[in-house]
Amino acid sequence: MLKTKWGLAKISQKGYYRITRPIKKEYFDKLLHRLIFEDFYKIKLPSNIHIHHVDEDKTNNEIWNLIPMTKSEHISHHRSGKPMANPTKQKISKTISGLRNTSGCYRVCKQISKEMNQGYFWKYRYISEGKRKSLGSADLNKLKKKVIDNGLEWKVLDEEMAKANGLIIDSDDDLTGLPIVHVTTGLWSPITW
Repeated sequence: MLKTKWGLAKISQKGYYRITRPIKKEYFDKLLHRLIFEDFYKIKLPSNIHIHHVDEDKTNNEIWNLIPMTKSEHISHHRSGKPMANPTKQKISKTISGLRNTSGCYRVCKQISKEMNQGYFWKYRYISEGKRKSLGSADLNKLKKKVIDNGLEWKVLDEEMAKANGLIIDSDDDLTGLPIVHVTTGLWSPITW
């Protein structure tokens, strides 16, 4: 926790300092880095403007470390060829398209389907040439083969969960937290975050 002139700031689930407190019948809920930026420059930022942390430390709210960007600029900046940290990959994997990851594998979620005998299939989602795409299979091992054959990244985030879902762990599986990127003939460029 951090004491500020706006109130007590606590680190949110996303890693930012956030100040939340009731004010009369309203509720004050602000990100500290936005408050610092607005206070320093004596402006009110529109909601479509994000504040980027130059050193990428979400808790470093020194004014030199804060840069305003549009939402699209901010997203593009973070997808500019830099490898994504494993905790970020896990968060994305758990929440991709609003589905919780129960597979134990990066970018893989269970898709409910009445057409499948087991009532679901596994779906690997990714972006290629600016478009959202997916690969699917009723069997996690077959999906893994499809993913690797397409030159996409296959990563086990939770070995125990993956095994419980029938995945056969082998020497190709990355269990260290470092991504495996399989590059093919250039038909697809690996996603960059």
